[in-house]
Amino acid sequence: MTRLPGLVLMAMSALSFSLMAVFIRVAARSGIPTAEIAFVRGVLCAVLTVAAIHAAAGPWRIGRPWLLLLRGATGTTGLFLYVHALGRAPLSDAMALQYTHPFFAALFAGWFLGERLPRHCIPAMLLCAAGAAFILRPTGEGDLYGNVIALLSGVSSGVAYTAIRAAARTESPLLIILVLHLTTAVAGLVAMLGNFVWPSTEQWGLLVGVALASQAGQWCLTHGLRKERAGVATTVGYSAVALGALWSFLFFGEPVGTSALVGIATMTAGMALLSHGASTRTRAQAHRT
Repeated sequence: MTRLPGLVLMAMSALSFSLMAVFIRVAARSGIPTAEIAFVRGVLCAVLTVAAIHAAAGPWRIGRPWLLLLRGATGTTGLFLYVHALGRAPLSDAMALQYTHPFFAALFAGWFLGERLPRHCIPAMLLCAAGAAFILRPTGEGDLYGNVIALLSGVSSGVAYTAIRAAARTESPLLIILVLHLTTAVAGLVAMLGNFVWPSTEQWGLLVGVALASQAGQWCLTHGLRKERAGVATTVGYSAVALGALWSFLFFGEPVGTSALVGIATMTAGMALLSHGASTRTRAQAHRT
């Protein structure tokens, strides 16, 4: 599977995370606190990751622990900031601001990793961002505090993706994933103290779904960022917005309006441009060698 192109892996990651969001939404509506969902997800995913490392006889040696801790801390911070922002800002506004993370990932990767964006990536990012805006239709009605928190979530996620890109050069992908899950589990445990609800059988099924979708998403994300520059790779994450609109229609009966269709079409154009540029660059590199 790791032979797949980086952009394909990032698209698979977006699909997995969009399905994870469906499981989280249903679980939260069933009465499970958000912190508990984060804790159980972290624990189950950590167990899956340890099993995968053991099965692969993978290395447990860590070369740059500070980089793994940065990835875990910023990823977890971004998650909790986003959840907090959802309680203060409209859903569309919070999502739109959180999905600024590709711009921040490109910015930080340029500053700290020396990665330069290909020419085709900038218009592709703008098309994807415009498509996301059409789908989400931000209202601008949220309070300033909630909007700032959502934006900080995007900044934190951008740092996390840059840290993944840097860590993937020397660290085992499974160890990168494991540190994130352990960090999330610890943060979720602290946040849910005194507010634990024992899940029913159906709720356990939802939590397992959250964990499996999250694990698949993190695996594809980490491997995708090993193969593609952060600014290019994270742009594919915008497809999760379009998938979210689709799942909302299929699973929750929420209508998909004209604006959403325009957004999906715009985003598809951006993805096509990104994919075409990547394949052109690959052929040029192959020709040079």
